[in-house]
Amino acid sequence: MADTGPDILVYGADWCPDCDRIKRQLIDCGRDFRYVNIETDSAAAERAVELAGGKRVLPVVVSGNTVLVNPPAAELCGRLRLRSTGREGQVFDCIIVGGGPTGLAAAIYATRERFTTLVLEKMVVGGQILTTAQVENYPGFPEPISGADLTDRLATQAKRFGAEVRERTEVTRIESQGDLFVVHAAEGEPVAGRTVILAPGSQYRHLGVPGEKEFTGYGVSYCGTCDAPFYRDKHVVAVGGGNTAVDEGLHLLKFVQRLTIVQNREHLTATPFLVEELGKHGDRVEVLGRTSVVRIEGVAGERVTGVVLKELDSGRERPLACDGVFVWIGMTPNTEFLRGTVELDEGGFIRASNASMETAVRGLFAAGDCRSGSQKQIATAAGEGVAAALFASEYIRTQKTALV
Repeated sequence: MADTGPDILVYGADWCPDCDRIKRQLIDCGRDFRYVNIETDSAAAERAVELAGGKRVLPVVVSGNTVLVNPPAAELCGRLRLRSTGREGQVFDCIIVGGGPTGLAAAIYATRERFTTLVLEKMVVGGQILTTAQVENYPGFPEPISGADLTDRLATQAKRFGAEVRERTEVTRIESQGDLFVVHAAEGEPVAGRTVILAPGSQYRHLGVPGEKEFTGYGVSYCGTCDAPFYRDKHVVAVGGGNTAVDEGLHLLKFVQRLTIVQNREHLTATPFLVEELGKHGDRVEVLGRTSVVRIEGVAGERVTGVVLKELDSGRERPLACDGVFVWIGMTPNTEFLRGTVELDEGGFIRASNASMETAVRGLFAAGDCRSGSQKQIATAAGEGVAAALFASEYIRTQKTALV
């Protein structure tokens, strides 16, 4: 910030775009200031009218004996002797990084709060859910819906309420400037926001074997809770031996007839309790240690018919017929660009409150699969987006530069 103290006073309101313009210009010029929100201070509202000579116009900028009423950029610079950096622009109430179900749900609620909202998506809206052929457990849809169709509905709803969505905009850096966040992208000008909701999601770790990509959605899955009902009375292969793999495997056993767990270690690494629960299912479960899946086979565009397994100690390969393959070897959050900005856990997931979704940085929220401790489900991810938007709206109303 500037060398001088906060000798500038700005009377404004959160709904006023010119107030945003003035605040952004002052910050860009390195001048500290105090912001008085007249919506929360009736005496300040009367004082602003008095200073403006009876006009009910915002913003009103006061510096010593100088009073400026909604001044153009050139007048503000000239009268207050500011040196413009030429970066003046719109300030959004809420910038959402990520256009999956979490980000779109957040956008719906942020815009319904009448906040200017911008969604920045690295690729196209939808995120990971676009690879899901059928979603069967999203509340309100008694019949399965494709991930693409669900995304389209969420995006349409967000846009109808007024959210601006920019696709193919990869965020590279976020920095704090005064009471605003400046979001930088690989291309285009930086954008400023009062709050930022981080919802970049995460990616399932893949096996990287032939057939995996081709059969994703046609028998290859990464979510047992989502897709288990499609394999009722079938035989499925699950890859992985940790807590997630065994826990999801136990869920699968509510539907499938037979489960084969394949892992590269000698024994399952899940907690003893989960391993004991798995053992209660007897010969319906087979655990193959020191084994890997080297190929997934099936009928293109239709279904998986089997896998080829490799015994790691002998190197011998053999086929195994099955109806589906579930891969649970971990997830990688899309948070590398946030290192140094927010606190990340050992896996790279963002540490944030389980209740408000707020990080240790005031005004910066994280929701969905990128958040440490999230449940990695579409419905819960959308719910976290809603919570983040509602708590972000509370933060905006009591913004740290406001005298409340």
